[in-house]
Amino acid sequence: TFHDNYLDIDYDLSHVLFITTANDISTIQPALLDRMELINVSGYLAEEKMEIAKKFLLPKELKEHGIDSHKLKIDKAAMSEIIDKYTRESGVRGLEKQIAKIARVTAKKIAMEEEVPAAIKKEHLREYLGLPTSFHDKQEGNEGVGVVTGLAWTQMGGEILFVESSVSEGKGQLSMTGNLGNVMKESTTIAFQYIKAHPEMAGLTPEEFDKKDIHVHVPEGAVPKDGPSAGITIVSSMLSALRKQPLRNDIEGEGASCRRHQGEDSRSQAGRSEDHYHLRGEPQGYRGHQRGVHQGIELRLCQYYRRRGQGRFRLKPRFLKT
Repeated sequence: TFHDNYLDIDYDLSHVLFITTANDISTIQPALLDRMELINVSGYLAEEKMEIAKKFLLPKELKEHGIDSHKLKIDKAAMSEIIDKYTRESGVRGLEKQIAKIARVTAKKIAMEEEVPAAIKKEHLREYLGLPTSFHDKQEGNEGVGVVTGLAWTQMGGEILFVESSVSEGKGQLSMTGNLGNVMKESTTIAFQYIKAHPEMAGLTPEEFDKKDIHVHVPEGAVPKDGPSAGITIVSSMLSALRKQPLRNDIEGEGASCRRHQGEDSRSQAGRSEDHYHLRGEPQGYRGHQRGVHQGIELRLCQYYRRRGQGRFRLKPRFLKT
């Protein structure tokens, strides 16, 4: 029984089912979360958003704003630009708002007998929607020693991230910065301990390694990043800094690490490069992916870092920046 102190009335809620939604469960109190039954619903891919906008959102807004379908068209390139640069979400609520905004501007132009383009193109978006509001990391300026590209999962979808490592003389200590979740902090510690157990991978003796301090930083720390799939990226970043040897910037790493440095199952959240490593013996995490998700990406599956991850340094000139 629930007692409302304001009305001083008891309510029987024993047969009431509460259904709530949340974009980020990390903000829910643990005591409450423990009593909830979670149903995880994955977000839409960009291709799925495109079809939803074409078949449902745009016709809906045309009807609500009294606009004939032949008077407002949004071409594919413009819709892709809206999805990528004017929304940052796993659903389509923001996309619907942007389409509604275009419809309102179009309705105003029609009412004022102003010229309306036959189709909204990319060059028209600034007039209709203003400046872009969402920006994604790109593979630019990450060609230095210790900088490695990885994949991250966020509540708004997949992103690429850059793991930066630097080495200094010290006492063999590890430090890290960036808004990292607990799992990524654990992955960083495991990566450090793994290299410490195999210092020959960095071309060092155990005594030399104990005199090196390593600092790991993940830029764009305002966006919390977490998940078990950063192990191979962090190891590669540390090795790059220790060996003073850069990696090619068109390779992304994804794969979890454990003490044996075997892979945990994980799915690709963002593919923005030509090559993509996944630290896994079997491609179980990819079998359910829709066609086109891996277009332009070469997947290299492996189970042990020393058999595949080291190849990012050894093989020339494919994986080693020269």
